[in-house]
Amino acid sequence: MNLSGLILPNIDIPTLAVARAIIQLTLAGLILWTGSRQVRLAGARWWAAGLAVHGLALLVFTYRYLPLESVTVVINHLGFGLSSAFILIGFWRFAGRPVRHGLVALIVGVSMASLLLWEWWMPNARFRILTTASGQVVYLLALQALLTAAPRREMAGIYRALRWITIAYAVLMVWAYGSVGGVLPTTARVPAGYHGILFSVGSMLFMLSLAVGFVALQYAEITSRHAEQARRDWLTGLLNRRGLREALAERAADPAAASCRALLVIDADEFKAVNDRYGHAIGDRLLATLSEGLMHNAEPADLVARMGGEEFLFLRPDAGLAEAERLAEQLRTELARQSLDGPDGPIQVTVSIGLALTPADEPFDAALQRADQALYRAKQAGRNRVVVNGNAGFAPARTPVT
Repeated sequence: MNLSGLILPNIDIPTLAVARAIIQLTLAGLILWTGSRQVRLAGARWWAAGLAVHGLALLVFTYRYLPLESVTVVINHLGFGLSSAFILIGFWRFAGRPVRHGLVALIVGVSMASLLLWEWWMPNARFRILTTASGQVVYLLALQALLTAAPRREMAGIYRALRWITIAYAVLMVWAYGSVGGVLPTTARVPAGYHGILFSVGSMLFMLSLAVGFVALQYAEITSRHAEQARRDWLTGLLNRRGLREALAERAADPAAASCRALLVIDADEFKAVNDRYGHAIGDRLLATLSEGLMHNAEPADLVARMGGEEFLFLRPDAGLAEAERLAEQLRTELARQSLDGPDGPIQVTVSIGLALTPADEPFDAALQRADQALYRAKQAGRNRVVVNGNAGFAPARTPVT
């Protein structure tokens, strides 16, 4: 009884290869189209190139014309090596990581070496295929390493699924190529048996899973970018109110969150007069200039947001009163130096700052209200100054530094 015939139907491997090639070329076009809608197009291009080259190699594999047999062998083997290299480059580019050129050269070099050794110098189809397969093992190990860390949290599930698929395919590949049954799979020159059929089907599923993963990653990138844009102020690029609230919620869930925070509410003095005199275009440019000054003084753990109009918020975790006051004075003096060219010369504005220290157990809205009260007192006291609001009452207004 033919056990393989009971488990697997009779499959014509060349026909399966043609179907795989057509599907992969179609998905390559889909990936390019999807990639044209997002920033990381370089990764999409490399992925599409990897699928397309692999598909073309499959088409060449089915072309059986004896005078061109050596040419088809070269295209087939180099195609698989280049396809693997292109897919790895796509992941590096997509994640914004440097390309490991040595690893790319190794994977392509193994395919070239197998052709030089076992196709032209000492022709041996078995050794040629097994040597090329060893390059694929290197590729799968590199791919597995790349899939351990997703560039965005939203993509972790896709990376994890692709990692398990890669492991399963690697096991299948080692089993198929390491078999001692004398059958070399995925070649039309050796009769296809159980190993060959199973490996061909597994290879098809692996490449299609990768292609689906590429598309899913593209859409995850687009979705993440849109979500990030919804958190950002359109003019300055700072967090908006929604983004600030979400960032605070994320930090509140962190067990290592800071025990205290310095909360600064910053308002541009007499900004309405700038808009009235020079127009809103100049006013928008000035707000963008002020936001750049705030970000220039921000540390990685700080949160900087535009609360609306000409009002900004600057939050620094783990800051005591002395550090917070130094930060507020530094921001006040540096922002006052920010200027842009106007029709009548340089345009500058001063800022007033309300400062509140907030312990970890104080609701943010309560701390923000205290900082707003301090800002109001700074405005009432003559603007261009810092006022501190503590839990026990208002501290004296700081005298402007000239």
